Amino acid sequence: MYRTSITMLLSLGLAACGRGRAAAPRAGDAVAVRIAPVSVDRIAPPVTATGTLGPKEEVTLSFKLGGVVSRIFVDEGRAVRAGDTLAELDLSEIDAGVVWYGCPPLEYIDAAKIRAPLQGHWATQDEFFPIATIDSLQGKLREAGVTFDFHRYLARHAFANETAVGPGRIPQTQYDPVWSQQAWDRTFSFFSRWLR
Repeated sequence: MYRTSITMLLSLGLAACGRGRAAAPRAGDAVAVRIAPVSVDRIAPPVTATGTLGPKEEVTLSFKLGGVVSRIFVDEGRAVRAGDTLAELDLSEIDAGVVWYGCPPLEYIDAAKIRAPLQGHWATQDEFFPIATIDSLQGKLREAGVTFDFHRYLARHAFANETAVGPGRIPQTQYDPVWSQQAWDRTFSFFSRWLR
């Protein structure tokens, strides 16, 4: 390897010392020159592999509500806090709705704008959404003449979430297969009644 390098350097040196003279650049032309020290380095071979590249950690997002977004209250990149209203939905295209576990703060609910029948599934031991809030919500809906069908279960938050089991779950949650099945049966019956 060293012989090859020395041979190349000598060849380049002899070529530069030839008989002919190179034309000198004109005075106005700038010539860029970069000087670098000669070094001997090892070049790492490329790495090739087969397999699946995946993230170390993955977070699944899910939406609690569906519908057409009519207004957005936050700008992209802006920090938000728990309880901030992010967007408003156009409810005119919703024929029926089912709510599981929670609701927005009551001051943001304009029950007079709700035209679709609602069903709700609430956990009486929910630490995130106290059942007293749901009692107040019922009063608001009743006062506005909204058709609703609410059910309470002796359960914790996320009682229909099959992943809310074991030591890795959020402590305030707990899957309950019996209440989950009953809530799903009621949900499908409700939709079959209102969505035709």
